[in-house]
Amino acid sequence: MNVVAAPGGAALVSCADDIISTVPAGSEGTCGAGRPGYDFYAGTSMATPHVTGVAALLTAQGRSVDDVYRILKSTARTPGTGTRGTYTPTYGYGIVDAAAAVAAP
Repeated sequence: MNVVAAPGGAALVSCADDIISTVPAGSEGTCGAGRPGYDFYAGTSMATPHVTGVAALLTAQGRSVDDVYRILKSTARTPGTGTRGTYTPTYGYGIVDAAAAVAAP
């Protein structure tokens, strides 16, 4: 499977690890209380824009679709180990690294 991870929040006890997002005023949840128009979310809907953004940067460099997949996987970092491009069940090929990806050959 061609998977990478990205910052997307933890959805645990605290909202501090989650990603702030704009929402329609009045629809804030517990984490957004006191912040009209903002709330905190976690999961793939928050991580996907990070991966998509890096893929867009690579595409803007003229990379092929196959190159984008290869570079995303080979430059992603596995948390705790610092290795790149190594598949783990928890993080896939790792957390996307925009700087490493756009500098990749």
